Amino acid sequence: MRFRFILGVSLKQLWNNLKSTLVVLLSLTVCITSIFLMAEAMLYSNTFLQNLDQNRRTYSVSQGLNYDIYENTYTLYNEVMYGDSLPEIIDIYGIIANPILSENVEEYIAPAIYLDGDPRYTVELDLIEGRSFTAEEFAAGTNVIIISNQVNYWRGDNEYHVGDTVTINDIPYEIIGIDNFNSYITEQNVLENHNFYIYFDIIEFAEQLTSTDRQVFMDLFATVGNTPSSWYEQNVTDFAIHVATYVALIALVSYCAFSIIAQLFTFMVKSREYEYNIYKVLGIKRSLLSALYFTPVLLVFFASSICGVLLYRYSEPWQKEIGMGDVLSFELCAVCFAIIGIVLLIAVLPNYRKLYRRSAVETR
Repeated sequence: MRFRFILGVSLKQLWNNLKSTLVVLLSLTVCITSIFLMAEAMLYSNTFLQNLDQNRRTYSVSQGLNYDIYENTYTLYNEVMYGDSLPEIIDIYGIIANPILSENVEEYIAPAIYLDGDPRYTVELDLIEGRSFTAEEFAAGTNVIIISNQVNYWRGDNEYHVGDTVTINDIPYEIIGIDNFNSYITEQNVLENHNFYIYFDIIEFAEQLTSTDRQVFMDLFATVGNTPSSWYEQNVTDFAIHVATYVALIALVSYCAFSIIAQLFTFMVKSREYEYNIYKVLGIKRSLLSALYFTPVLLVFFASSICGVLLYRYSEPWQKEIGMGDVLSFELCAVCFAIIGIVLLIAVLPNYRKLYRRSAVETR
């Protein structure tokens, strides 16, 4: 009986203020849709959450390049590539061999190590001239090299061509190809000549490292003065700032919008102030008075939520057209609803307090 009474009074109040109700409904629908879009932008405009697992498994290796301990880099290389102290590595981006003897800047070339058939380290050549390494050259560690076209850019008119010779570490190498981006040298040549400083750019493991494995990993690279750090560690602070900025923006927009909506609710309630004061004089419980005030708010919020979700969902094709991410999951939508509901209640609460404290004499 009490529920029917509250619902009937609330629906009558909304119907008697139909124009205000429609304005509030439309405003809330737009606000809810906007908040969903902002939440989606917050989550998908930054790749941190999209690749959270990969960020924890992938490590960038800072490059100390201390040439006095270049021998240690060979030990490190063999352990990372062929040892068994580390968990499974599924991808390696960039293995560079810095020459330690060459001083002539014009001929100073730091090639990437070329591996043949290793699934962890795929080299994709982009040759503009010449050829790749033959199986014989790869196995024997022949003194041949593919140079980057960037080297020719800095040489001006004195460009290298296929068949020319370039000196690295006082050893002549025949140029067999020119790549658009990188220089390459065979792994066997680097290991046989033993006059390079080898370093890795990025290492990705199959699983997140345990504390023990991580310590082993760190100790290995400590031998060459390098400290690997996961992409998670590198980006978590920036992401926290990113999220905090969006949350503050969402909260500000929500509060401003809902404060305006609260004023419309106040206008609707004013027409029933005398009725509320009669209830108070008759000794109605505060819980019932609260229900009479907040039920219209909840009814309009519920209707607006349905409209907002439908508008948000049906805008998905448009969102994809402008490059936004996938629509929010049910769980994230529920979180957004909770935040919106709390902010809305906070916005309308001051007017409720004023109404409750106002006496019947003041109203007359």
